[in-house]
Amino acid sequence: MIKLIGFDLDDTLLDSNKNILDLEAVKKAIANGVKVVLCSGRPFSKRTKEYYNDLGISDGYFCAYNGTVIYDIKTEEIVYENSLNKDELFFIMDIVKKAIKDLEKTIDVSNLALCVHHNGNVYATANNEYLDLEVRLNKNKLFIGDFLDSGINDACKFMIDADPDIIAKLFPLIKEKIEPYFNVMVSMPCFIEVIKKESNKYKGLYEVAKLYGIEEDAIMAFGDSMNDYELVRDAAYGIAMGNSVEEVKKVAKFVTDTNDNHGVKKALENYGVI
Repeated sequence: MIKLIGFDLDDTLLDSNKNILDLEAVKKAIANGVKVVLCSGRPFSKRTKEYYNDLGISDGYFCAYNGTVIYDIKTEEIVYENSLNKDELFFIMDIVKKAIKDLEKTIDVSNLALCVHHNGNVYATANNEYLDLEVRLNKNKLFIGDFLDSGINDACKFMIDADPDIIAKLFPLIKEKIEPYFNVMVSMPCFIEVIKKESNKYKGLYEVAKLYGIEEDAIMAFGDSMNDYELVRDAAYGIAMGNSVEEVKKVAKFVTDTNDNHGVKKALENYGVI
């Protein structure tokens, strides 16, 4: 019996207009006694709380920063955290900067920003259209400068924001050097994210399951992108959206319709949740 559902936000629970298309279906699942947790690369923010309000949830948890931090949405307190420390940030930055230097010999990388998320704020080396969109979407405060020399001692995640063609070329250059020590992924075509090796959305969702006293075999999860890979792979009922990347579809127990064609509702109906 499914007792807990973890939903990725962008391109999963949210349609292309950033609305919860299957709002009534999810609310029906909640009315049937299922706990719902939003699992996102996003921070805990005013916008996040608005989604919980839309769902009628006032008491629960939010799995933020790809599972590295869990918030109690009522008290806004952190109940679990697994952040990168300063030495780890320096290590990642060194690898990324060397890769960028190699890449700039062949393409223009001027439209690229490196950033970290710390205490709900974003600290970046520069701004661009992708970082600006992320900051506005999540209603974060943005600080531009050399964040590693500004007293930042830890971060929920390290990010690279750039044109998709830059991301596609940069990722292979850093993957082999970073992956043995950290979890590195292309979460969207314009984002590379780096978090703790042992962190991912599923592990964050499992921490929430333990808080609720729910067994792993009662967990369902929905996702579409590579930062949802473990979420879909490891959940007892792992659902890939129809618009998912192929890697996520391959590890899913069920592939539903797209986020714009009621994929969430159809999967919930398929498994008898609603």
